[in-house]
Amino acid sequence: MPAANRYSTWFDGVLDDWKIGTDGPFPYPDLKYFAHVFREVDTLCPDAGLHVVATTEITGPVPVAGRHVVALCLGDELGRVPDYAADVRLVAKTMGGGRRRPYVALGSPARWPAAPIAVALETRVQLRRLPWQLRAARRRLSQHQSLNVLDLPMGIRAFEDLPVIPFAARQYDVGFAGSLVNDA
Repeated sequence: MPAANRYSTWFDGVLDDWKIGTDGPFPYPDLKYFAHVFREVDTLCPDAGLHVVATTEITGPVPVAGRHVVALCLGDELGRVPDYAADVRLVAKTMGGGRRRPYVALGSPARWPAAPIAVALETRVQLRRLPWQLRAARRRLSQHQSLNVLDLPMGIRAFEDLPVIPFAARQYDVGFAGSLVNDA
């Protein structure tokens, strides 16, 4: 029997309703963009019976599990596979869905003096991800199932009026491994 879709947020251990029909306020900046995305989902398949849970958590069980649950995982810069990936139908994840390959852009020979630093930083990132990757591989093998983790674009956060956070107070060091120009 068809059932209406349901939307929740799970932040700081609290499961709340997520009213996707509004533009907020939301407990996380990216949810404004994803509310628009899930309005389209509701238009295309309103009675799919999905329960979408938006969160930044990657550890522990998700408060709702099953084949009807889609976890929208936001803001994990390391691109780790969440612990609950085997307990839900799909993890839709920004900033890498666990398949982040090592990448070092060496570019032109003029940039090569910085190459050892770039390689060292990427090695550090991959070593931080390694326990998560091993845990996900062990779950896949022990449960004889693939983990459905989908990479998503980050959305449009640039339009949010966010406070400036001093570098010393930020939780993560982030490196941009890309290009603002396409000279390939």
